[in-house]
Amino acid sequence: MEYLRNVKMILRCFEMASGLRINFHKSCVVKVGKGRHSEDCWADVLKCQKAMLTVTYLGLPLGARPSAKVFWDPVINRIEKRLAPWKRKFLNKGERLTLIKTSPL
Repeated sequence: MEYLRNVKMILRCFEMASGLRINFHKSCVVKVGKGRHSEDCWADVLKCQKAMLTVTYLGLPLGARPSAKVFWDPVINRIEKRLAPWKRKFLNKGERLTLIKTSPL
């Protein structure tokens, strides 16, 4: 329990030193491996949620195999969605007509 209080105190010191604020309601505790403490205890002390691996952090899944194709599918889909409007701007009139005709409603 003392270790958990120290972690929380370190996080509070970070807040004061940086001027940033940690939103514990949006944060989560993820247990990795086998330890003495349960994630329930951590979540209660830190006032945050529990989560299991695989967790998404900065848009990438943590705890998954990056060598697997499935790992990169969400990243590729997100990039394709962002590129689609940009690509449309640089199409000539004939290419735009083809795109409009072939796109689903």
